Amino acid sequence: FLRSYGEMLEQRVQYLLDRDKVKEALDLVSGFEGEEVVRERLSQRINIYLGLHQEKEESSRQDVLRMVRYRPLGKLDTVRVFSAFEIFLMRHIFDTLVTYDSKTEHFVRKLAHRWEHNDEQTHWTFYLRKGIRFHDGKLLTSRDVQATLERIKLRGDNISWLYQDIEDVHLHDDYSLTFQLKRRNTMFLHLISNISMAIVPQHEQGDVTIIGTGPFRVSELSTSKMSLTAFEG
Repeated sequence: FLRSYGEMLEQRVQYLLDRDKVKEALDLVSGFEGEEVVRERLSQRINIYLGLHQEKEESSRQDVLRMVRYRPLGKLDTVRVFSAFEIFLMRHIFDTLVTYDSKTEHFVRKLAHRWEHNDEQTHWTFYLRKGIRFHDGKLLTSRDVQATLERIKLRGDNISWLYQDIEDVHLHDDYSLTFQLKRRNTMFLHLISNISMAIVPQHEQGDVTIIGTGPFRVSELSTSKMSLTAFEG
């Protein structure tokens, strides 16, 4: 009797947002069929919650970006991802050996700090950066690159044909390896920079892996929420 239904609903929505229960808050707002002015106030609360914010921690401030996606995420797997939004996410979680800079129209270093090929472009050698760690703390080596290619051939039904020209991978040591191709391939760097060839750890070659070396790691993943946290490594 002391408050209207709209006021109580606003309090409930704010209560849920304060506890990061965005899905429940959105469900309440979407199911509300009352006055338009109340719906606008509810939507405004959610809009304030979303976007870029600074949140105070014990000794510093943390930048937090929140967004809503209105359909479920597909499998966040390097060999199955296909939508632009999911690829955008994967680029923050995983790294490739090299990457293409569309502004300069050149390939630039990523996990590999140098690469070279023979005159026939049938042997491509890559030299890995040292000291790179996966999100679980394991060091990246050339064996992880080899295992990534094997995983594509084993599980990447839709993309394995892209890499069918790779005849073998020769590991020279922990930080250098050579791809031996069946024939000349002038587009090989394009294939290596594809998100499908993002390097995943050798010990995580299961059906789906979300452990990479990228600037963000997956800290929470459920059917209704995904959280990415800056990876200090």
